[in-house]
Amino acid sequence: MANTHLIIYGLAAGLCGAVFYKKIGLKNTAILGVALQGFIIILIPYAENLTILFLLQAVQGFGYGLIFTVVTSWAVENIPEIKQSTRMGLFQSLYSAGMFLGPVIIGILIEMFSRSTGYLIMVYYRLLLSFLLKPP
Repeated sequence: MANTHLIIYGLAAGLCGAVFYKKIGLKNTAILGVALQGFIIILIPYAENLTILFLLQAVQGFGYGLIFTVVTSWAVENIPEIKQSTRMGLFQSLYSAGMFLGPVIIGILIEMFSRSTGYLIMVYYRLLLSFLLKPP
């Protein structure tokens, strides 16, 4: 059950090309994913039991699937084919750094403040990301 979000992530990734890209475009798909994650992050600290937490993780996994698929597409967009593997290598390196540093930073924030404050900081980060992704 703990990997529920990964199953839903796969569903979202599969629907990206067939549904979301065609109907709302790449940028709006990313914004939808960020907004969905932000909304769920607000609710996670208040989950009363594991069932609710797993459901929230599933919905958050859907948002993550939308974002990750779009960002991966952007990483190789308009790049000559011969340079795409180099670009993906850089993308994966930055992604790995974020996967390591993100939990460390949020752990420090939770210890300094509280769990709710740590999650709210993640929401503000998502809002900033939504603003940066929004078309002019």
